[in-house]
Amino acid sequence: MKRHSILKLASVFTFVFCLSCGSTEKVITPEGKVYELKGSKFYSNGEEVTATLSGEEKSKINQILEDRLKLEKEAAKRKAELEEAQKKAEAARKKAEKKQKALEKEIKAKEKAREDFFKAQEKLKKKTEKYQKRLDRGDLSQDDIEDWKKRLKDLEDDVKKAEEKLSRS
Repeated sequence: MKRHSILKLASVFTFVFCLSCGSTEKVITPEGKVYELKGSKFYSNGEEVTATLSGEEKSKINQILEDRLKLEKEAAKRKAELEEAQKKAEAARKKAEKKQKALEKEIKAKEKAREDFFKAQEKLKKKTEKYQKRLDRGDLSQDDIEDWKKRLKDLEDDVKKAEEKLSRS
């Protein structure tokens, strides 16, 4: 709303400025004649023609100028609205991209947790089988058995941790 009032004020200022003494505006009439307005004086082909124009012609030229300036003001307003809409669309796009990246990161983390869990399970399974095979063959001393039990306990803890991590993600 503030931007709108600033635009409105700027366009009013521009219109007043254009009609003031120091400005020069070109106006093309429907008949194809080109007039230059400098303040309240009318020029055609570089010569002043203010005195030769009727009040109606002057009024018509001023109306054409006023209409053109009004259209330019509306065009500037529409352009500003389009730029604002474009900024909003860009912001929405960036927000969506950020959200997508966050989701991709979350999916990647879940996949990693899942992989870690299955790897830990597989490692525990293989080590348990190896321990059982060596135990059945009688290859293990009492100290080896204690070491294996500790290793298997650590692997079980790893599986539990990986499972907790998987359930959290």
